Amino acid sequence: MTIYSDHEDESWNSDLLLKSSESIREMAHIARINDTNEESKAFYSHLASHCIRLRDFSIWARQSSSRVNDKLVKQALVHLSSIVSENCLQQLPSYPTTLEFRLGMLNLYWSDARKQSLEMKLKFISQWLTAGEQRGQVDKTLESCADELDKQHPDQASKKLAAKFPSLDIAEPSYIICKAAQSIFDALLDCKECSCPNQHEFGAKLELGTYRRPNKKVNKKPLIKSIRNRARTRRGDDETANELDFDIFLSMERDWHEVRVQFVKECEAYFNLPSEVASPYVRSTEHGQAKVERLCRPITKTKTKALQRLVLKLNSGQLFEVGFEKSNFQIDKTAKPISLSQCFEDRHDFFTEKTKRILSLIIGSTILHLNGTSWLQPGWGSASIKFFQTTSSKTPLRPFIQTELPKANSAGVTDVRLIVDGGDIDDETLDDLDSGHRCPVMVALAVVLIEVYFVKPFKKLAQMHDVPLIEVPSGRITLIDVDQVFNGDEETGKEGWRSQMPEDSPLLMAIDNCLDGELWEDEEGEALDSGTLRSRIYEHVVRLLELHLIQGFSQIPLDGVDEYAKDLDFGKWGQVITSRELDSQAASLPPGVLTPTRTPSPTIMLLAPSQVRVRPLGSNQGHHYSQLYPMGSYSPLDTNTTSNNDLDYELYHGFHDHMGGRVSLQSPVTRTHFHVAIICALPREADAITLLFDQFWDEERDPYGRANGDINTYITGRIGNHNIVLAVLPGMGTNNAAAATASLRSSYTSLRLAILVGMCGGVPRISNLDAFLGDVIVSKTIIQYDYGRQYPGHFSVKNTVEDSLGSANRDIRSLLAVFETELMRQRLQKGASEHLKHLQERAIVERRRANYKYPGALEDRLYPPAYAHKHRASCDLCTASDTFCKSASEASCAVVGCGSTDLVIREHNVEEANFSPEIFIGRVGSGNTVMKSGEDRDRIAKTHNIIAFEMEGAGAWDEVPCIVVKGICNYADSHKNESWQNFAAATAAAVTKAILGRYIVHDRDRH
Repeated sequence: MTIYSDHEDESWNSDLLLKSSESIREMAHIARINDTNEESKAFYSHLASHCIRLRDFSIWARQSSSRVNDKLVKQALVHLSSIVSENCLQQLPSYPTTLEFRLGMLNLYWSDARKQSLEMKLKFISQWLTAGEQRGQVDKTLESCADELDKQHPDQASKKLAAKFPSLDIAEPSYIICKAAQSIFDALLDCKECSCPNQHEFGAKLELGTYRRPNKKVNKKPLIKSIRNRARTRRGDDETANELDFDIFLSMERDWHEVRVQFVKECEAYFNLPSEVASPYVRSTEHGQAKVERLCRPITKTKTKALQRLVLKLNSGQLFEVGFEKSNFQIDKTAKPISLSQCFEDRHDFFTEKTKRILSLIIGSTILHLNGTSWLQPGWGSASIKFFQTTSSKTPLRPFIQTELPKANSAGVTDVRLIVDGGDIDDETLDDLDSGHRCPVMVALAVVLIEVYFVKPFKKLAQMHDVPLIEVPSGRITLIDVDQVFNGDEETGKEGWRSQMPEDSPLLMAIDNCLDGELWEDEEGEALDSGTLRSRIYEHVVRLLELHLIQGFSQIPLDGVDEYAKDLDFGKWGQVITSRELDSQAASLPPGVLTPTRTPSPTIMLLAPSQVRVRPLGSNQGHHYSQLYPMGSYSPLDTNTTSNNDLDYELYHGFHDHMGGRVSLQSPVTRTHFHVAIICALPREADAITLLFDQFWDEERDPYGRANGDINTYITGRIGNHNIVLAVLPGMGTNNAAAATASLRSSYTSLRLAILVGMCGGVPRISNLDAFLGDVIVSKTIIQYDYGRQYPGHFSVKNTVEDSLGSANRDIRSLLAVFETELMRQRLQKGASEHLKHLQERAIVERRRANYKYPGALEDRLYPPAYAHKHRASCDLCTASDTFCKSASEASCAVVGCGSTDLVIREHNVEEANFSPEIFIGRVGSGNTVMKSGEDRDRIAKTHNIIAFEMEGAGAWDEVPCIVVKGICNYADSHKNESWQNFAAATAAAVTKAILGRYIVHDRDRH
C-alpha cells in the first residue's frame, strides 16, 4: 500500500512528477517499439501519451508562479507509483511505502539503466513496470487525472504567459522551407554547366529569415514583361497568396545579382526530394516561361537591367524564367559584403539589444529551415553570414548565408553533401571532441548565439578566459571547448561566460539546450530522424528565441520579424530606414547628381527627408554654394569660382543649438573672432573631436594664417555657436604643451578658453564612487605632481599650480561651479551621451579607421595596486621583485598571464546602448612622467586629492585659461593597454561638446 509523506512543498511534488513522468515516458516508448503483443503496445502507447501531458503540466508548474492544485499532482503521483513493481522495491535494503521512495528509486535506477544496451533496458523495464491486469484501470485513471489538470490550469497558464509573452500562441512554422531550399540548390546545380569556353565560378547567397508570414496577402510589384507575355492569363489571387519567395543573390565571377525564386506551397503535400519519384500532381509549366538550361544566360541578362531583379520559378525541380521586376535591394557592388564575424571584430557599434535579439531568432530559424540542406556547409558559423551595403550606405538587417556552387569532377558529377549529423567526422573523433553529441550543427548554433550576445568572436571569448581551442579541419568549435569557455571549469572553479547572463533568460535556456547532447538523440543514442529533429529544434531552441525577442520587444510581431528587420539599418544601431525606395532612387541618378562637394554637417545627415527642402538663392547673394545647410547658413568657398552652372541652396529647417538660439554659420573674418581653442596631445585625440565639428572653415584652404614665429598648424571650424581653433601638439608632456600654447596665443589673441581634450589615467575610486574606463574627468584645478624638492627619503611637491600660476579666470570658475550642481551635471551627461552616439555614427559614415564602440564592461579590468604586471611563467627579471622587465611592460595582460581571478570585483553591468560616461570634476595631476604604478598612483592621489593623471595641463595653464577634459583609458597602473584609447578619446570629445553647448558667448563676441 502506498501512503503519502508529510511533504507540504508543492514545487517538490511538481518536480517529482516531472522526473517520474519523463522516466516512465522513456520506458513506455522503448517498450512499445519492442513489444510484440498488440495489447501491450497499445497500453504503452497510451502510457507514454499520458506521461507527456503530465510532463508538460509539470514544466508549466515549474515556470509559472501560479498556485497549482497539489491534490491533483499527488493523485497523478499515486497512479504512476501504482505501476512500479513491488518485487523490485522489496529487494532494496530499506523499503518504506511512501510514493516518494517508490518513484525516487525508479528514477534513480532508470538514470543508470537508460545508458545501457537495448537488451538491458528492456530487461529493466520488464522488471520494474508491471501493471498486469490493472492496465485498463491505470490507463483510465491517468487519462482522467491528466484531463483534470488540463481543466484546472490552462486558462491561468495561458493568461499568465500571454501577459508576459504576447505571441506565445503562434503556430509552429512550416517545414516546407527545408525541402524547397534544397530543391532550389539542386536546380541551380543542374543548370550551372554551360558550353562557354571557360567554366564560370558561381556563388549563391540565400537570405535568412523566420519565414513566418502574416495572414494577409502581400502585393508584389508588377513584373516587367514583354507585350506578348502581358496578354497571357495571369494566375489567380489564391495561387499568388500560396507562393513562397526566396530572395537570393547569385554571382558569376563574383559579380552579385539579385534574384527572387518563387515556390508554390500547393506542392507541399506532394513535394519530392531529388532522389524520389516526381509526383504527377505538380503543376505544369506556365506558357511563356522558358526553362533555365544554362544559368549564365539569365545572369548575363541582368547586367543590362538596371534597377531590376530576375524572377525565377521552381517547378518540378527545374527553374523557369518568369521575367524581371523592380528591385527592392540596390546593393553597392563596390563594397564587399561584411560577415557577421567581421562585425564582431570591427563593427561593435552595429549591435543593439534589439538587433541582437532579432538576429538570434533569425539565425536560430536558419538551423530549423536549412539543417540537412546544402546551404549549411560543414564548419558554418558567423563567417558564413553576410550583410550587403546599399548604394545609399545603409546596411539593412538582412543576413544572407553564403555558399559556393561546387564544380563537377572529372566524371561530370557534382559532389554535394547534406549536413545532417556533422559530415564525415568519424565516431571516435565525434565522441572525443563533442562528447557524443549527435547534432554538431546545434553546437555551432550555440557558438553563434554566444557570439551575438557578447558581440565578440568565440576565439576572443576563449582567449579572455585563457582557454586554448582545439583546431579541427572544418574550423568549427568543438563541444568540449564550448563547454569549458561557456560553462567554466569545475576542477579549477573558474566561471564561464554563462555567469554573465541572466539566469532566467530564454536565450540562456536555448543555448543550454543546444549543448545538451541527450536532447538530440533517440533512446538508443542514435541520431534523430529529420522530422523529430526539426520539431525539437523548434520546441527547445527557436521557440525560446521567440520568447527572448518578445520578452524585450513585445511590439514586434513574430509573424512579421523578417519584414521588420529589413527596415532596420544594422549599420546605425538598428535605426529605422525611412524608405526602401531611397536606394533605388539614388541608384537611378546619373553620377555626380546631388553629390556634395564638401562633407555636410552631422546634423544635416540626421535630418529626415521630410524635414528638408531646397531652393536656389538669388543671384545677388554674392557666393556660390554646393552643399545643404540649415536655414540661414552659408559657407564661403573659393571666391574665384565663376561657373554659371553652380547652384546655390538654402535649407529651410530651423536648427537650434543647446542654448536655444539660432546658430550663425558664417565663417569668421579674422583670427580675432576665435575665442575657444581645443588642444590635443595626440592625433588619436584630435581624430575624435573633429568628428563633432559642425563645420570646417579650412576645407579648401587655410584662410587665417598664423603669427610670425608660430610653429603650430591649425584646424579651424565650428562647434555649436563657437568658432574653434584646434591645435595638435608635436608631442606629449608639459614642455611641449607650454611651447605650443604660447604660439597659439600669439596667433589667436582673443582666446577666452582653451580645453585640453584627450585621454588620461584615472584613479579607480573618486569621492566614494567607482570610476570606470570611458568615464571623463574635468579639471577644477591642476597640480604638477612631479615638480618640487627631493629630500632624503622623501619628495615634496613645491606648490600647487593654482597657487603658483593663479586661479582659473572667473568664466571658467563660474562654468565649473554650475556643472557641480546635480541638475547641470545630469544635463551635461545627457548631452554627452547624445554627442557620443553622433560621433560613433559619423565615424562609420566617414569610414574612419578607428573603432569608437564601447569595448564592454568585461574589458574593464582593475587589478589591486600591488598586483604587478609581469610574466607569471619563467622569467628571470620578473622573478626578482623589484626588477623592471621591458618585455613584460610591452605585452598585454593575457600574454604575461595576469589572472582574471585576481581582478578587483566591482559592480558595473552596463549595456552598450545605455552607456553614458560619468563625469568627475576635481583636481588633476599633471607631469612629464607617465604614471604606471598602482601603488604610487594611490599614494599621490591620496596626498593631493587627485582624481586623474595626465601630461599637458600644467604646461598650458600658464599661457591661456584652460580646463582639462579627458577620458579615462587606463587606471595609471602597470596594466595599461591601448584597447580603451579610442573610446576614451570619444567620450572626452562628447563631454567637450556638451560643455561648449553650455558655455555662454558674450554679446561682444557674436558676429
